[in-house]
Order: sequence, then structure tokens, then C-alpha cells
Amino acid sequence: MANIDTLNSDFGIPGALTFREGAGGLVRAEIDNPLAKTTIVLQGAHLIDWTPAGERPVIWLSTDAGFAPGKSIRGGIPVCWPWFGPHPDHPDAPAHGFARTSPWSVVESDSTSGG
Repeated sequence: MANIDTLNSDFGIPGALTFREGAGGLVRAEIDNPLAKTTIVLQGAHLIDWTPAGERPVIWLSTDAGFAPGKSIRGGIPVCWPWFGPHPDHPDAPAHGFARTSPWSVVESDSTSGG
């Protein structure tokens, strides 16, 4: 698991991008800017919520969604790769590929002004 303090020191953007430990001990990137708020879980680079400024949430998870290392998160927008659905040749392979349960690394963050 990525170290929260290191992520915030290396990639955090005060007032815009913060890393926190979320449910199940999974690391989350929380983005808050004048246009929207969103949360991305680093496991699987899974977008779990998105709310445009001044609007109701557009993407969210059920309160029944589970969070656990190595387990897929149901709902939101997962990265389904390198296949979608069950693997055609290996029925024991994870549904929708391995990307959605793999730990992802942050390599860069940036903030721009404007739209």
C-alpha cells in the first residue's frame, strides 16, 4: 500500500488533491476544484464518485459496496482490462480482468487554471 504521507508530500495539491485512507484501508485520491469533486481509489484506479459543482452526485456507490484489498469494488467506473466479462479461456480468472483489483501508482499530479 502506498504511504499516505508520501503521496500527499509528493503529489498532493493543497486545496485540490488529497490522499486519504478509505474504507477497507484502500488509498483514495480526493479531488476538489471549482468544477467538481471526485474520489478515485488507487486499487484499480476506480472512480467511485463524481459531483459537478453545485449539482447532485452523478456517479456514486451503494452503501452496500465493499472495500477490501484485492477485491473488486462494485459500482462507480472501474477499469476493465485486459478483458470485459468472464475470461473466454480461463473461467477462474477475475471477471473484467486484473486491472480493477491491481494497485495503481501515482506518477504525476498537476493543477491547471481555467475550464
